[in-house]
Amino acid sequence: MEVFQIIAPLIGVILGSTISGIGVYFRSRTERKRLIACALSDLLEIRHYFVNIDVILREIKSRTPISQETVHSFRTQIKSIIPMDSNIHERYEEAISLLAGIDPVLAFKMRSKNKILDIFDTIRQYSTSNGASPFQIEEFETILRTAITPAMDKAVLELAALHSSTTSQQVKEIVASANGPQPKIASLLDNITNMVQQN
Repeated sequence: MEVFQIIAPLIGVILGSTISGIGVYFRSRTERKRLIACALSDLLEIRHYFVNIDVILREIKSRTPISQETVHSFRTQIKSIIPMDSNIHERYEEAISLLAGIDPVLAFKMRSKNKILDIFDTIRQYSTSNGASPFQIEEFETILRTAITPAMDKAVLELAALHSSTTSQQVKEIVASANGPQPKIASLLDNITNMVQQN
């Protein structure tokens, strides 16, 4: 009995510490998953914007020949025609900064992935100011996009896999759909073409 009375408080401390540790673990895991979800949502939107410009151009080219100069002009003006959420970069960077406190390696890998559109804008402006033709700029950007798009896909797929198996499958389908038929975009372009022909 005396031994039990001595050990009982120790057992209580051990159990209390264990339960507390489990609670901290699950709270940390939940917070990590929440931050991954925030970062994934914004990075998916950025990737969607980046990739869909090429998807739209591909659908247009399948209907009518367009010059590299026209393509360059389209890329230059698309931001004013279809603006992106102005707060998206701030949200993404905040999520990554908070994630760094939980998973610094993952945060390091995902940092600056949201800057891809700004990088292309800078390249376009620099090239134009130094006398590059629209054809040359488009050729160079095509090479860059071919190299960068797989990296963007890899980033969103990695975040999705870390979030959940369901999210991973959904994002895989989103990534794969960019290379397949685009019925909504095709329908929109068909409607625009019909309107122009009628007028």
